[in-house]
Amino acid sequence: MQINATDRGRKADPTLGSTAGRDDEEGRLMLSFSMPLQLRNKFHSRVTAARSEALQAEQEAQQVYRTTLAQLHTAQAHYALISQAWRVWVSRGQRSLKQQSQLLEQLWQAGELETTEYLVQLQQMLDTRIAGAELHGSLWHAWIKWQAATGQVFEWIGNPVIRSSDNSAASAY
Repeated sequence: MQINATDRGRKADPTLGSTAGRDDEEGRLMLSFSMPLQLRNKFHSRVTAARSEALQAEQEAQQVYRTTLAQLHTAQAHYALISQAWRVWVSRGQRSLKQQSQLLEQLWQAGELETTEYLVQLQQMLDTRIAGAELHGSLWHAWIKWQAATGQVFEWIGNPVIRSSDNSAASAY
């Protein structure tokens, strides 16, 4: 648009004018014609500059699009990895930790473990539970980043509706 306006502006437009009036009881009519002469300046530089600006704006828009798409793919892959790790933790880790906790309690109650060793192993189990809670927090963080990236992409292409078949994975935990 700007290129066309700049291109039209570089062309010389002739001007035709007329003036009518009275001077000492005489009617006068004056016609004028002017044609700008562009002997030295063809205004090609303005058109070239407008084309360069348009090309730069298009390249910047493409870069923003590529960056946003890369953020979407990265967030989606990160969420998939953490989601898989969380599913493994829920299916195997938590059950194993409960069994270990019960066994540790039984060994301590039976007197086969000293209190110091019991407390050390109990601390290790608590650290494992904390790591599980941190993994759960990471899952939610990854899901939120994925949703934010999805919103950016759909906003870029002009579709505000976000549909995802895997949204329920994070909310199920």
